[in-house]
Amino acid sequence: MGSRRTEGAGPGGTPVRTPPARDLARHHDGSLFDTARQCPVALAELAEDVRAGGSFRARDAATGRDCTYRVLAAVLAQEVAWGAGVPGQNGLSALRAAVSAVRPPASG
Repeated sequence: MGSRRTEGAGPGGTPVRTPPARDLARHHDGSLFDTARQCPVALAELAEDVRAGGSFRARDAATGRDCTYRVLAAVLAQEVAWGAGVPGQNGLSALRAAVSAVRPPASG
């Protein structure tokens, strides 16, 4: 397994560990591929990772352009379509954290 980084403290002051950001390639058909693990990734799997506090970066496999927001939108759309409905408070917190983790740096 890869290294993990510590993110704050959990109950009782124990460290909370989250997986490092995943690097994904998005193909023209919308399929996702984890470039480090060399395996396909389903949107449902990615949704679970985001809920657990994980983050990811996605790049278009053909152009190399960042498409992280597009993939995150697809994850959210699938969750709503599958009956997860509007995310509860924990889901919204995870979504905010995921967006913050992938937000490009401000240019100035």
